[in-house]
Formats: sequence, structure tokens, C-alpha cells
Amino acid sequence: MFYSYLRKGQVCNPAFLMEYIRETYPDRYELIWVSEWPETCEKKEGVTVVGKGSFFYYFYFIRAKYFVTNDIFDENLMKKKEIGRAS
Repeated sequence: MFYSYLRKGQVCNPAFLMEYIRETYPDRYELIWVSEWPETCEKKEGVTVVGKGSFFYYFYFIRAKYFVTNDIFDENLMKKKEIGRAS
């Protein structure tokens, strides 16, 4: 999951990293781009664009293994370390 702070389209370092992964490891990762303005994002094969704060933003966030951003991370969305399960 990738997000670039208050930018329209797919820009900045998160976009360059996403593009590298998309070209180098096609079909290996599910790539999600988060945007305040999803309508400004170029449609690219292998990349799903979601609006920040939308249902799909939260849906993909809880499934994401990695989150790449150049913004302050929302503490309300911090994933907790898995703790041991009771037997």
C-alpha cells in the first residue's frame, strides 16, 4: 500500500518505489495506491487506486503487509503486534 502526502496523482518517492516493484516483480505483489484525489491517478495495470478514508482504504489497509508513505502515519491505524493466543 502506497501513499504520497497531499499530492494529486501518483508522485514522489512512494510512486517511484511502487513503479519499480510493479515492473521488476509483476504479479508478485498486490499494489494499492492511496490518494486524496483518486480521480487524478493514472490507471496502471496491476495497481488499484483507492481514496483516503474510503471503505476500500480501510479494507486494503487491514490486509496490507507493507505501507509506504512520505507522510506522518495515522496512529489510529497502527497495527498491533500479534500476541500469543490462549490455548
